[in-house]
Amino acid sequence: PFFSGRAIFYFAVWLFLAWRMFSWSTQQDKTRDVALTRKMQGIAPAAMFVFALTLTFSGFDWMMALEPTWYSTIYGVYLFAGGVITIHALIIVVALGLRSQGYLGSTVTTEHFHDLGKLMFGFTVFWAYIGFSQFMLIWYASIPEETTFFHLRWESPGWRGVSMVLLIAHFVVPFFMLMTRNAKRRLAILGFGAGWMLL
Repeated sequence: PFFSGRAIFYFAVWLFLAWRMFSWSTQQDKTRDVALTRKMQGIAPAAMFVFALTLTFSGFDWMMALEPTWYSTIYGVYLFAGGVITIHALIIVVALGLRSQGYLGSTVTTEHFHDLGKLMFGFTVFWAYIGFSQFMLIWYASIPEETTFFHLRWESPGWRGVSMVLLIAHFVVPFFMLMTRNAKRRLAILGFGAGWMLL
C-alpha cells in the first residue's frame, strides 16, 4: 500500500502541475493578462523543485528498487537530465510539425529552434557527464554492493549490447550530429537529431 500510495502521489503532483500551468497558459492566450505570466514565473522554481524530487523518488521506487542491493545518490539527477533531453526533443519535433502545417506562422523562428537545439545538446553532454561520473565513482570505490549494477550490465550478453547502444546512440552520435552551430540552425538536421534522441 505504501508503494502504491507513493505512485499515486507522484502522478497526482505531476498532473496538478501540468494542469495548473496549462490552464494559466491558455487563459493568458485568451486574455493577454500579464499577471498570469507573473504567476507562472513565480511558481516555476518551486514546481521545478517539486518535480525534481518526485521524479527522483519515483526513479528510486520504480527502477533502482528492481536491484535492491544497488544504490546511487546521483541516479535522480541522471533521470532528470534524461527527462530534460526528452522534453526538448519533443518540443522540437512538435514545433517543427506544427510549423510545417502552418499553425505557428512566423511565431517560432530559427532562433528559437537554435536555442532549443543548444539546450538539447547541452543536456545530452550533461547526461553523459552524470552517467560517466556515476560509473567512474562506483568503479573507483569498488564496493561490491555498488558494482552489481554495472557488473550485470557489462557481463551479461543482452545488457552489454544495450549499454553499448546507449553509449553510442544516446551520446556519441548526437554529440557529433548537433555539435555545430549550423546543425542546430538547419531544421532538417535538428529535427532528425530530436527524433533520434526520442527514439
